[in-house]
Amino acid sequence: EDASSDVRALLNRISTIRIISHEEPLNEIINSARRSVNQSQQYETISQINENGSLSEFYITENLGNSKNVSFVMIISSPQGSAVMEIVGEFDVKDISRLAVIGQKK
Repeated sequence: EDASSDVRALLNRISTIRIISHEEPLNEIINSARRSVNQSQQYETISQINENGSLSEFYITENLGNSKNVSFVMIISSPQGSAVMEIVGEFDVKDISRLAVIGQKK
């Protein structure tokens, strides 16, 4: 199976992608997203990477509502800008890591 069929298969299982980004640090959006993830108590921290003044946080929750859906949240804050992304669908951490590897092969 090649990388493009992996991506296609994953995209077919994604129901929602939401992205908020800004070219400047938006502390209120970042803090709000972080609060939501931490207060829900359903999210598990996958990793946090702090490098060169940029903080990237990755969270996941399984069995969203009463479905098999998973919510993956990425929060990035840096002096160059901010971004919050949520992907909802039927996938797992392995799928996300596969996408990251495919992205690095370019």
